[in-house]
Amino acid sequence: MKKPVFLLSALFLSMGITAFAQSNQESAKLSPSTKLFIKDLHNTTAVPASYVYRKDAQGNLCVAGMIKVTPTTDAAALETLGVHIGTKAGNIWTVSVPVQKIESFIQIKGIDYIELDLPIAPDMDAARTVTRTDSVHGGYAPLTMPYTGKNVVVGIIDAGFDYNHPTNKDTSGNSWRIKKIWEQKSAGTAPSGFSYGNEIANTTTMQSTGTDLQQFSHGAHVAGIAAGSGYGSNGNNQYRGIAFESDMVFVGITPDSTQWTNTGMSDIVDGMNYIYTYAASVGKPAVVNLSWGCTVGPHDGNSLFSQACDALTGMGKIFVCSAGNNGSSPIHLAKTFTASDTIVRTELLLANGMKNTWVDIWGDTAKGFCTKISLYNGSTETATTGFVCLNNTTNSFKLVGSDGDTCFIDVVTESSSFNSKPRTLLRFYHKSTNQIMVSAKGTEGTIDMWTGYVQKTSGYYGSFSAGVPNATAGNITMTVGDMASTRSAIAVASFASKISFTNIAGGTVSYSSYVLSTGRIAPYSSRGPSADFRTKPDIAAPGLMIGSGVSTFDDAYKPSGSSADHLVSSYLNPSDGKTYYYAMLTGTSMSSPVVAGIVSLMLQANPNLTPTQVIEILKTTALHDNYTGSATASGNNTWGHGKVNAFAAVAKAIQYLGTDNINKTSNNVNVYPNPNKGAFVIAYNTAKAETINISITDISGRIILSQQAATSIGKNEIACNMQSCTSGLYFVTISKQSGGNQVIKMIVE
Repeated sequence: MKKPVFLLSALFLSMGITAFAQSNQESAKLSPSTKLFIKDLHNTTAVPASYVYRKDAQGNLCVAGMIKVTPTTDAAALETLGVHIGTKAGNIWTVSVPVQKIESFIQIKGIDYIELDLPIAPDMDAARTVTRTDSVHGGYAPLTMPYTGKNVVVGIIDAGFDYNHPTNKDTSGNSWRIKKIWEQKSAGTAPSGFSYGNEIANTTTMQSTGTDLQQFSHGAHVAGIAAGSGYGSNGNNQYRGIAFESDMVFVGITPDSTQWTNTGMSDIVDGMNYIYTYAASVGKPAVVNLSWGCTVGPHDGNSLFSQACDALTGMGKIFVCSAGNNGSSPIHLAKTFTASDTIVRTELLLANGMKNTWVDIWGDTAKGFCTKISLYNGSTETATTGFVCLNNTTNSFKLVGSDGDTCFIDVVTESSSFNSKPRTLLRFYHKSTNQIMVSAKGTEGTIDMWTGYVQKTSGYYGSFSAGVPNATAGNITMTVGDMASTRSAIAVASFASKISFTNIAGGTVSYSSYVLSTGRIAPYSSRGPSADFRTKPDIAAPGLMIGSGVSTFDDAYKPSGSSADHLVSSYLNPSDGKTYYYAMLTGTSMSSPVVAGIVSLMLQANPNLTPTQVIEILKTTALHDNYTGSATASGNNTWGHGKVNAFAAVAKAIQYLGTDNINKTSNNVNVYPNPNKGAFVIAYNTAKAETINISITDISGRIILSQQAATSIGKNEIACNMQSCTSGLYFVTISKQSGGNQVIKMIVE
């Protein structure tokens, strides 16, 4: 058609690109993505989004793709044009084409087909690649075997599980991997040591029960990311989770709003205890994931929940949680009072459609402050509580606005809370259309205030604004949740591994207007630091967009449901006749189980890791790029210490000098003499004939020796010779094919 060609020519001229008209003679066939690229160039003056770009050594922006060549394809002509040829896989070549050379490129003779890349979907397979988990699953050097979470318990505390989803099976689709379920809000038989809820411990009952909460899929999606096998998704592995051979334990919490006002979070603490206790009973390490949060609390690592978490976690007992989804919401405000600067005012905005909210204000130890709530109609104050100081009581008010409607307020004060800090908690039920101003005054010390409200399974977050006279706006610092501020918790931020995807109906869903490109931090990802100025979050992982299983009990994730556009795969289960779905979701709820799964891989390699050691390994092995900035000792409060690197983390977990299983001899394995001159014997006792993998690495992780040995029942002695190696510290890793390993530190003199 002449008109599109003319408009395209005008666009190319505006971009400094020569206009072209494609000839049918000997021209390459163009893929749909290539045609879309040309169309998008036609419709925008900017470089089109949703394609894959690279910059060459000369700084030229190139679009990436593949071509199918013929015997007459002129490679020299391509290179002369500035097209960079990458891999030559038979008659398929990868190419990077300078955008300004697209005209000449498609006219080169001998090319059979041109396909420009579309971005990789934010599925679990994409997340596995971004985090280097695919290399861990492959057992690439210096790892001596694949790590898949085998013999590790992955516990998920959440709501909206689907016990029958095929991703909960093993990779063959034959065996179920859920070991225990505790539905905390269901009637039934409570687990040992607890007095409430219903424990399900056999597969038949799990399958007949089906779910802990209908019309909700959060738990199903999170569990699939951390540990799902991906069975039933495309190729039975496209949406495979991180620790896909781990044991799974689910705790259904289904909380209501009243439970989330308490910073102790007793339901969560019980769930952690339940999972760790089960893991100990079967002699396995465990990681617990919690993708829930709340803005109420001191955010200083000293809340009741934080203290309980620090006590419960330890060697082989790790806790991972989401940082929160308030990174773009000014839900925090801080003020340092002085003798000459004694007051701060801010407008409190409620979440759309909400009448309820909380404001939680924390001060410095032994330094008091007072709080006042006022209603405003424009610039006119219409009602006020007056200042309420720390009187250790509940003060209730009914403020009537100029519209005749009422704002109900409870002001609860503590002169010294459980962490010795003064606190005021405000609860609002606001029916008036008048604006709310919150004022605080003092003469010394700093206060931090947060706003937010949780109603059943949904969080509602307003903000602090400068919309009333003399008001101060809030900020997005210290927006990590109180639980994420726990010292022993691994708090996870979210970044974009994918900004568009093709859904099950063939439509494209794009987040490119929300996140400009992959690799960036997700705007919603909560920022640190903690209130005591520790770096939080700890690490970042893919959380936008992630594909995983959703509950078949949730009508939103059906072809006719409200979230149907996010469905990406389906599986008709022949055993029950139900169709199960995989869908894309986003949030730090999704990035947290990515890290929990990676921690499971680390625990498979080294079951005795402590929370401190896990955090240190994640910090020192993290990936860095232009978005994260360079690695520093303290990290930063957007990314933590960078993007999680599963491959390096597992390798370091094996070699980690501080771990308790290094240099620990046992009844079945030993190395002697140790120290030695490079010649030594590995003594291995076994109750069954099996094949073991032997790997010896130096302190940098470089493999010095790698071999397999077939062992027989009883004592086996395997002679090794490293006399050509330099003296120093080495690590001898003995790995059984049935799972488990032993790492022994060895000195060569």
